[in-house]
Amino acid sequence: MWSANNLAYPLKGVDTGPPMAPAGSRTTPGFPARNLPNLQVLSPGLFWKWAFLPAISFMIPSIPKDFQWIPCENCGSDSFDRVVSRDPSAVVRCKSCGLEFINPLPEEDYLASLYQSEMQGKNDTGPYFKEYIEDRSRNARSYEKIYFKRMELIEGFVPAKGALLDLGCGAGFFLDFAKKRGWEAHGLDILPEYIDLARNQLGLDNVHCSRLEEMDFPENRFRVVTLWDLIEHLRHPLDYLRRINRIMEADGKLVIWTPNTRNAAYLRDRWTGYGPRQHLYFFSRDTLGPLLQKAGFQPAYWQTTKTKKGMFIPQDSLTFQKIVKPASRWGRIVFSMKRDLNNFINPMTYLSPVMDELGFGFNLLVVAVKSRPLSPDACNS
Repeated sequence: MWSANNLAYPLKGVDTGPPMAPAGSRTTPGFPARNLPNLQVLSPGLFWKWAFLPAISFMIPSIPKDFQWIPCENCGSDSFDRVVSRDPSAVVRCKSCGLEFINPLPEEDYLASLYQSEMQGKNDTGPYFKEYIEDRSRNARSYEKIYFKRMELIEGFVPAKGALLDLGCGAGFFLDFAKKRGWEAHGLDILPEYIDLARNQLGLDNVHCSRLEEMDFPENRFRVVTLWDLIEHLRHPLDYLRRINRIMEADGKLVIWTPNTRNAAYLRDRWTGYGPRQHLYFFSRDTLGPLLQKAGFQPAYWQTTKTKKGMFIPQDSLTFQKIVKPASRWGRIVFSMKRDLNNFINPMTYLSPVMDELGFGFNLLVVAVKSRPLSPDACNS
């Protein structure tokens, strides 16, 4: 157990000893000349700083320049428990409210560089963004089923279609589906390759390669705002939610999908949700709810899904490696038969729906209603 007050801050400004002595001062052979302190008046605190702290300073790691210590985003506390070590940071849990996040936190430029390198970097099959696009195109029918369920849920809360903003929209596949259902589809993403595809191949005009804080959306512009796997990537999710509040209609709906820390109950530090280095915050219903309320939203619906995905399967398991289905028709049939047989004999196939209902699913979904507008100062903080 540890707190931000006793962590490894750099030793900048620490007094490492008495000043150098003037010429003629009494010295110790083999050491630089120093004024020897009067031990009769040396306080215990000064003795600690002068005699002991310099001796152990080499054991205290400094924080890289691209990282900074932060208090809890939700309650402002600076007292945390370590959950998972992640050099040069750690996943910590706030002792006051339970929110989990990375501390020290990477700076924005560092994160942007990390995102660009991971999305555009090379692997065995090419850049990740290319793999993502090929996967969505190759399995279009499967993803359409997912988008259909998402839109059915949203439209169950919204009496009439209107403007929908998808933040972190990727290449726009979900937006394309929403547009075909009659929604005015808008999206933001910071990867140019995604936006190019959304515009040139899907014909989406209202997508931008930009961050939310860089856009000049008018107040009360959107009926629905969605964040699919985005909020865990944000440096300051509370500020971000407040910006969303400003651009939403009165009674507008906010939909968030993110990994659920309750799913880590068994595996703890081996939980797959802690793995991605771009993930900065980790939520449960108990920690995301208060954050939404502070941003002027009232949660109206909660759901967790896929307990089996993460609760008993560590992040280094082969289960999480990408499985390529056979290209031939008969190969796909055999593949499906094996998958169905494994699911039939796996006890978690039957336990997972129960655990989902109890809130232990890997995915956390919330639909929140804009319950009150915020002042301009709060929205732009």
